[in-house]
Amino acid sequence: MNSSIQLVVFIHNIQKSYAAYIRAVPSDYDLTTLQKELLVLLYNNPSLDKAGDLTNIGDYSKGNVSEALNNLADQKLIIKQSDENDARIIHLKLTSKAMPLISKLQKARNAFLKQFFSGFTSAEIDTYKDFTTRIINNIKQVNYESK
Repeated sequence: MNSSIQLVVFIHNIQKSYAAYIRAVPSDYDLTTLQKELLVLLYNNPSLDKAGDLTNIGDYSKGNVSEALNNLADQKLIIKQSDENDARIIHLKLTSKAMPLISKLQKARNAFLKQFFSGFTSAEIDTYKDFTTRIINNIKQVNYESK
């Protein structure tokens, strides 16, 4: 298998495996895997507090993210706050009601990462993270230049 195909399969398998861990988390709410993933993203990345941020970081459509966030807001798991300087900008905040679920989701995320890096030394994990960061930055540059 050529290396570009291997990379696509690798990324697909990571996404599929991570989604399975997240999907398996029981919840008192009727949530989709995307909604659970968005909660985890909001928790782990407080600076990514706008719908556009979440759309850009994940491979999600704007419509799916918007619908998922509306559902999370309806269930009082997040609140939407207008920016004090620009009312067109809506910031997303997790509520205390979401925290018990986020705790479960974090445990699933940590279990996924433990399995993902099983058999790797700390140095190998650091090397992987360095390579991944560099690849992501290269992709961002390609995306920027193609606009």
